[in-house]
Amino acid sequence: MATIAWQASAVAFVGVALGVPLGIIVGRWLWTLFANSVDAVPEPTVPALTVVIVSLSALVLANIVAALPGRRAARTSTADVLRGE
Repeated sequence: MATIAWQASAVAFVGVALGVPLGIIVGRWLWTLFANSVDAVPEPTVPALTVVIVSLSALVLANIVAALPGRRAARTSTADVLRGE
């Protein structure tokens, strides 16, 4: 079960580490394009607390979702799996 939790954490961490900065960059760029097209002031802001909360929530959610398959894998006997092959 711990292995599946580590794998879920690693995948979620990579997704957050790449997705959050990329999302901020693309979001700011798109907002600036939109604001300039409607003659608004293009001053996009990124609330740091919200970014941290969303990032941590993604990591927690990944582990919650991985808990069910992890529990099932932990209950499965190795002998039963190998016997099936």
